[in-house]
Amino acid sequence: MDILFFFQLLMRRKWLIVLPAIVGAVLTFMLVQSLPKKYLSAARLSTGIVDFKSIKVGNDNPFVQQFQIDGRFSNLIEQMMSAPSVKMMARELLLHDLKNPAEAFHTPDWSKSKIFDASTLSNYA
Repeated sequence: MDILFFFQLLMRRKWLIVLPAIVGAVLTFMLVQSLPKKYLSAARLSTGIVDFKSIKVGNDNPFVQQFQIDGRFSNLIEQMMSAPSVKMMARELLLHDLKNPAEAFHTPDWSKSKIFDASTLSNYA
């Protein structure tokens, strides 16, 4: 008897339950549409770190090679993220934009671009 009363009450008040979900979805959609667009890019760099001929591994410690590669790669990432490297990249990008303003500031043609989904981008990371 109480369960039947509960379901009848829910059916009478269903808009009080559904309306906040609909309003929340509409507000979320409007908020997301007003946010600036963000783009993701991926790049592949040839570092020359994993050169197996130049790394000498002794018989006493087989894990030296992995530690050497990790250390060199960490140093390379730190060098790429350093202030001089970032300033040089920003300067090059600014010069590119100023030399070719027609190419720099335009709306991209998405039919010509190669857009990948998230599963494809994991291959480049």
